[in-house]
Amino acid sequence: MQKIAADSGVVFIVDEVQTGGGGTGDMWAHSHWNLDSPPDIVTFSKKLITGGYFYKEHLRVKEGYRIYNTWMGDPTKLFLLQKVVEVVKRDDLINKT
Repeated sequence: MQKIAADSGVVFIVDEVQTGGGGTGDMWAHSHWNLDSPPDIVTFSKKLITGGYFYKEHLRVKEGYRIYNTWMGDPTKLFLLQKVVEVVKRDDLINKT
């Protein structure tokens, strides 16, 4: 699928809202796919407490912008996410899935 997306000139997006966070034995389910390079965009939420996405540098917009969603205005979610990641690493939870 990644090659088809690249050959077609479209971005390759992986939705990790359900699968991200270590439940597959790796932090990201797409890590098991043996991709030639990371996806262009990866979305996440649920187990990671907050919603967001990662993207490749070539997709960065040149001007500032805002995204409005249900998580806006709640920076405490970032503190909770830090603790979740800390516990996952400390207790080696990904290797125990």
